[in-house]
Parts: sequence; C-alpha cells; structure tokens
Amino acid sequence: MKQVLESAGLGEPTRIATAAARSVSQPEPIYLCSPLAFVREKLGFQPEPQQLPIFLASADRGILCCNRQFGKSTTIAALAVHRAVCFSDSLIVVIAPTLRQSNELIRKIARFLRALDIRPKADGFNSVSLTLPNHSRIVAVPANPDTLRGFSSVSMLLIDEAARVPDDVYEAATPILARSNGDIWLMSTPKGRRGFFHAIWNGDADASGHVRWTRIHATAADCLRIPRAFLEAERASKSAAEFDQEYNCVFQDASDQLFAGADLAVAFTDETHTLAPEPGLWPDTTRLHYYIGLDLGKFRDHTAISVLEFRSIATGRNPDTYEWVTESSLACRCLDRVPLMTPYDKVVERVQNLMSKEPLRSSTTTLVVDATGVGAPVLDQLRKAKLGVSLVGISITSGNAATHANGTNNVPKTSLVSNLQIMFQNRILTVSNELSQARNLRRELLEMRASSHHYGDLAMSLALAAWQARTNFRAS
Repeated sequence: MKQVLESAGLGEPTRIATAAARSVSQPEPIYLCSPLAFVREKLGFQPEPQQLPIFLASADRGILCCNRQFGKSTTIAALAVHRAVCFSDSLIVVIAPTLRQSNELIRKIARFLRALDIRPKADGFNSVSLTLPNHSRIVAVPANPDTLRGFSSVSMLLIDEAARVPDDVYEAATPILARSNGDIWLMSTPKGRRGFFHAIWNGDADASGHVRWTRIHATAADCLRIPRAFLEAERASKSAAEFDQEYNCVFQDASDQLFAGADLAVAFTDETHTLAPEPGLWPDTTRLHYYIGLDLGKFRDHTAISVLEFRSIATGRNPDTYEWVTESSLACRCLDRVPLMTPYDKVVERVQNLMSKEPLRSSTTTLVVDATGVGAPVLDQLRKAKLGVSLVGISITSGNAATHANGTNNVPKTSLVSNLQIMFQNRILTVSNELSQARNLRRELLEMRASSHHYGDLAMSLALAAWQARTNFRAS
C-alpha cells in the first residue's frame, strides 16, 4: 500500500468535551488525540491495514484515493463519531452524492453510537441529522450547493465519493470551515481526470512550498478481504481502463474527453515562464510575435485573456542551400480571468494596460477577439483605442468550415477546439505552470467533452490565440 503522508499539523481543538454522553464518561486524554485508540477501544472497530493511515494522520486536510469496497463509508462514520463524542458542540457535515448514500452514512454512525449507549435525536432542522447529549451534531446532506449555505463553524467536513460530487458543491462547502478552521477529508475511488478530487490529488505544494494535504493511496491489492479470484474475474470481464480505475485507483481519461491527460501533462511545464522582459537571454536572430486571445463574457462566464508567444531563432545557415535554419516554439505566457460583471470599457482598459508593458509594448502583436454577439461593439471599442496591434475578430459559429465576411472571420467552435487538440498532441504548444490561472485552464481542458457545447473561458481564449497563430504559420 502506497501511503503518502504530506501533512500539516493539526491545530488545537476549539473545545474539549465538557458534557459527557449519557453513559460515556469524560473522554480520556488519549482519545482526544488518538482517533485510532477511540475507534478500537470504544467502538470495537478494528481498522484493516489499508484503513489505518486515516486514523493515524495528523493533518487537518486529508484525501484518500482508494478502491471499491475499501470501507470508505464505515471509515467516515467512525471519524465522525470520534469527533462528535470527544469534542462537545462539534458540528460534523457529511456530504454524499445522493440522499440514499447520506442516509446510509447516518445509519452507520447511529450504529456506532448505539455501541456507546448513546441515543441521539434529530436536530429539528435537517432531515438527515443526529444530535448528541453533549450538543454535538452530525448532519449528512446530498451533493447540492444550496443545502450547504446555512452552515457555519463546522468542526469537520467529510465528503464521501468525492470524485462524484460536482465542483460547485465543493466550492460551496469549503467556506463553512472558515470561522472554525475545521478539518476536511475527501474519500473516493477515481472517476476520470476531472473535478476537484483529481485536481487536489495531483496538486503540488501551495505558494509557500508547504504541502497542505495528507494523501493516502490504497488499491484492491491492499485489501485482504477481497478474494484474489474475484479480482481476476473482474479483470477478465472489464476493460483494462475500467479495472484500473475501480481497483487500481488510476485516473483515466473519459471516453468523450477532448484533451488527453497525457498530452496536457507534457504541455504544462515549468520550463516555460511568465510574461516578462528577458534582455540578453536570446540571440539577436530571435524573432518574437505575440498572439492575445480575448474571450468575452460578463454575467455567467468570465472574460478571459491568453497570451501566446511565438519565438523563432535562426541557428545558422544550411550549408547546401544557404537558407536560414530556425527553431520555433509556441508558449502560453499569460492567463487572466476578469471578474464577472466587469463592464466592457474596463475590459478594454485592461487590454490597454497589458499592451503597455514589456515585452508586448515593443513586440509585434496580434489581438484576436471573440466577435460573437456582444463582441462586435467591443471590437469597435478596441479599434478606437488604437492599441498599435493587428486586430482580428473571430465570430464563433456552429458551422463546418471557416469563412471570412465583412472583415470578420467566421470560425466553427469545433475547428477552434480541434486546432488546439492538434497543437497539444504534436507538442507544439506549452503552458507555464507559474501562471496563476494555469491550474484552472488545465481543469477546463480536462473537463471538455464531445457531448457538451459549453467550454471554459480560459480554454476558449487560448483557442482563439492558437487559431490565429496557426493561421499565420500557414501563411508564412
């Protein structure tokens, strides 16, 4: 079993139990700091070897990537009971993908509480809840962001089958930990290279260089109660990808995923840097051209800006033809997401500010603007701003072929996306991991599906810039 314990220290509990449960005495000190001792001695639950790291972890943020039949729900239930019994007035929120799963978790928690001779009651506010005599509460909710907004001062947040919980639910859940600085555990079997569970599992250290998450990995091979014969039968009846995802905990690309995870793993690199002047770094034969993609949004989608740098370096002449030999690269060096509701005149000012800085100010630049719908008047504003760039308007269509009419390029969305696919597949385009929006861009690309027509704003701004860059490659 692979156990990666990259931990931050657990802070002091906000309150230690002051009111004992009906037939449970004041928790002994060992149980306050040792969930393992509590579940073994008080609950009679003997964790299996692959479950032990969860009860031994000392971090306030944990993520478990595990196989089917690992015992996630039982483990979550035991963690919830330890916190509720040993720390009075604790609020524990358990999220599951469905109401049925939430009810199942509550039943397992209630079973553990009966072992302690505790008879909890409903809290009177939530349909799936338990209130203990020491005023701790355990509330299980389905994966719906609207059900989470009334909670505050949460001591522990537990998310079961996290890979199947939508991102907006996770985004609505984390603020409920703000006042209490509570703990959080994510537990799941993988479900594709998408979503917050995949992003957190593959995330690196934060900006300070400190890893915030305890990561625990366990596969079916670590689970002694799963018969080998059963695993062999499953291997024979499932595709290799399905078996690896369910039992070996491998994050697989979805069947209709537009951008392969392997291609993006190569494209997102530390070797490409952010947009900044680099005097004296490159030879005099270097030629630079910048492509800025501007995807317009306002109310539901953000306006996004991507800057691609095309660099061509003449390395010498061919001894036979005496023609220059060049090496070229295309790299994303800037990503910007404009806040929702930003007026378009402020977007124009943002572009002007970007263009006023080096190296864009002194370089050849092409600005590619989403001229669909409201984009047309914004394009006019940009023309009036006289930015000193080549300005290209692209109206995104649902057609099959690109056309040009009335000064605007009409380009199918599928063509923009397929061009971006080709660039990543052929290792033409790289993205700097140093960019503040790099992780969001990568998430958008991984979540793009052939069955959906809604694509991320950062991804579309990149697609606009990449389309024009490739058009210019062909022309030259």
